Amino acid sequence: KMSDVIADFIGEMLSDGGGVAELQRKSLLTGFVRTEQINYVIETRFTPEHGYLVESQRGGGGFIRIIRLLDDKQRTLLEAARGIGGRLSQNDAARLTRALVSAETAK
Repeated sequence: KMSDVIADFIGEMLSDGGGVAELQRKSLLTGFVRTEQINYVIETRFTPEHGYLVESQRGGGGFIRIIRLLDDKQRTLLEAARGIGGRLSQNDAARLTRALVSAETAK
């Protein structure tokens, strides 16, 4: 899917840029990528709820700047909490915490 390709590209830029990616609008508009596709990916995958801040400037020197606010561990915890739907017993919370710590130490 083109949206996955765009998201992966932006993700690589974020990693290479230490959590900041600045995309020049002109350079993004190649023959196979439409503005709507880029906007869709940014609006659905790089949102404050997912731990990102997006700044945008239109015009001749327009750009889109994406800043990662949460690191991977924080984002994983946030996504896990969303997946649970706010209903988590103390035992389940402890189990989830142990699993996340184990996953981190296994790296």
